[in-house]
Amino acid sequence: MYHYQKYLVPGFFRCSVLLVFIFLLSPIELNAQCDYSKPTRATENGACDENEWVLVFEDNFDGNTLDLNKWEIQPHSQGAVTGAANQEYNSLDNVSVSEGIMKVELRKETVQRKAVNWHPKDKLLSDSLPNLRTYHYTAAVIWTHKQFMFGKYEISCTIPKGKGVWPAFWMFTGDNGIWNEIDVFEFGNVYGLKFLRWGGRYKPEKSVRRVRTNAHYDFGKDGGHDNCPRHKDMTDISVGLHTFELIWTPFTMEWIVDGVSIRKKYKYTKFWGIKKIDCDDYQAGKKYRADMAFPMEEMNIIVGSGVRSGRHAPDSASATFPCTMQVDYIRYYKR
Repeated sequence: MYHYQKYLVPGFFRCSVLLVFIFLLSPIELNAQCDYSKPTRATENGACDENEWVLVFEDNFDGNTLDLNKWEIQPHSQGAVTGAANQEYNSLDNVSVSEGIMKVELRKETVQRKAVNWHPKDKLLSDSLPNLRTYHYTAAVIWTHKQFMFGKYEISCTIPKGKGVWPAFWMFTGDNGIWNEIDVFEFGNVYGLKFLRWGGRYKPEKSVRRVRTNAHYDFGKDGGHDNCPRHKDMTDISVGLHTFELIWTPFTMEWIVDGVSIRKKYKYTKFWGIKKIDCDDYQAGKKYRADMAFPMEEMNIIVGSGVRSGRHAPDSASATFPCTMQVDYIRYYKR
């Protein structure tokens, strides 16, 4: 047993250290980018919904082509035009369906395409470059025509691996001049010495194990965004089919991988985020802080894989093209 009396320090310092220790151990969203509203008084009581899940939308990819009554290709290319960190051109040519599996193939190939399909080739876009431009990779990101809100989102898939490969499954809305996003999962590059923002060597074995979950929100309604990411190390997700779920209610979001809950995010909290408020805890007349990154709008379901740019771009030593993301099914349930 240690004799703590030998290490007495001034009372103020002891209290400060204790408060920091308690704060670090509390289950708060410890991320400077997360934003919360001022305490606001609730006007009604919460109520948990224990009804059964009802399947509302699914695609088991049983046919020979992608069902375009359910899906469309991402309406524009990524890259400098949108300020995104990926560089591929998205095309339905990179999507195939057979034997109950949808495949999204990432290819290293040079193509000339319009960044925005509905603009003329020579139109200068927001990055001051002509609409017709050269891409060195092709891939695909597909969206549902319909939008959905609270419920359970589920996908069974395998992911491609390699530096610069960016597979993801998420929900998004850009209506009414602002945008929200929930990332059920995304995988990207992981580096050693992660405490150095721009340092470290690429770690291929960790990049296929570290699941990133996130919620984004355009707080300032200026086209920018803040977000609340979390990372969880799992088994090698690039081997075999794995199931990812998001259960989204008016009070919580919960991320589940292969039946194991890896994160739960609460919309309402008290006491600087230490006290989490679930559905039955929410009471009229009480004051709560609201997580601003918690979406409250209908969203499109999106799946696909991008190719990173800049320092995160692929290299010949760790990325092999073509590579493929395989999807067994996608489902949405509502209570």
